[in-house]
Amino acid sequence: MAPESGFLPWWTFFQSQTREDGDGRPISLTVWRAQRGVIKNFLIESPPFWSNAVAESSDIVYDGMFINATNTDPSFIGEK
Repeated sequence: MAPESGFLPWWTFFQSQTREDGDGRPISLTVWRAQRGVIKNFLIESPPFWSNAVAESSDIVYDGMFINATNTDPSFIGEK
């Protein structure tokens, strides 16, 4: 079952696509070399392995974040 956005969850996409760049699981949000940044009201459903990363940055504030990685794909229920 796809989320309300209509996009396939990453695990369904991951299972059905060729992965030419490593394992194929993208990072949804990467903040890189930023200073005094604010990420506000960030929401992501069905994120891949990593949902966000901050690298080589300083003074980054997250103000309101919702991440839900509930597996709704019956092909993967019970998988470890």
